[in-house]
Amino acid sequence: MSRRAREKKVSAAKAAIKKAGHLRLSGKDSLRVLDLLENTPAPNSKLLAAARALPNWA
Repeated sequence: MSRRAREKKVSAAKAAIKKAGHLRLSGKDSLRVLDLLENTPAPNSKLLAAARALPNWA
């Protein structure tokens, strides 16, 4: 990807994030997010395949 194309994508991503703002979670949802962060599930085959398709896969 060219530098110009990458900069355009980064700019678009930043604009989308700024527009989205933040989410307000219920107490139950907040606990679920924290649980997932502390106890992440094992990656499934689709996630592993997507990661391997990345150019810098180790």
